[in-house]
Amino acid sequence: HNVGKVSATADIGFGRRAQEFSYNDVGTTLTAVKQAYVSYTASDKVKLTLGKWATHVGYELLDAYANRNYSMSYGFSYGPFFHTGIKADIALGGKSALMLGVANPTDYVSAPSSVKVIIAQFSTGSANDKLKAYLNFQGGTGLTQFNLVVTGVLSEKWNIAYDGSLQSTKQGTENSSWKSHALYLNYDPLKNFGLTLRGDYFDDRK
Repeated sequence: HNVGKVSATADIGFGRRAQEFSYNDVGTTLTAVKQAYVSYTASDKVKLTLGKWATHVGYELLDAYANRNYSMSYGFSYGPFFHTGIKADIALGGKSALMLGVANPTDYVSAPSSVKVIIAQFSTGSANDKLKAYLNFQGGTGLTQFNLVVTGVLSEKWNIAYDGSLQSTKQGTENSSWKSHALYLNYDPLKNFGLTLRGDYFDDRK
């Protein structure tokens, strides 16, 4: 709903999928709340958002039916799924934009500690929108994740996308890391029929 420069969004879900999405809140009434946030458009270049929203990291979407593959890649299954905090979306001119924010630890509505993470995204694209790129980040005490998404329109019937992530974590003296690469090739021979192939490489040595 929108009222002037203020908008509010509530996204509710039930069942196993919603529980997997809000796995840290299973057993509470918060499990059903997939997203709940308020945004304020401060100017034509800046928008502020407060609440819980779906992550900016990755190419795939949280609602499986909205993905061409339906199934999720290994990289996306490792998350993050959502963030709870505050962020600013800033238009930089042309096709470029910047998002900066502060959020609770990954996939937590209520933070188990005072530790916060920094989230960010730089997005840009070609003038005709046939090439788009998104460099995503989340990082804080013991956590660093970089993610790159690039999409391209090859022709009227073919388009391609790449989604790559590198995450490292440290808890005490324990270090761990994983990386993923996913390549999507989409072919639409007809207006109402399309084919998608996803190649997925995931590496978590531990």
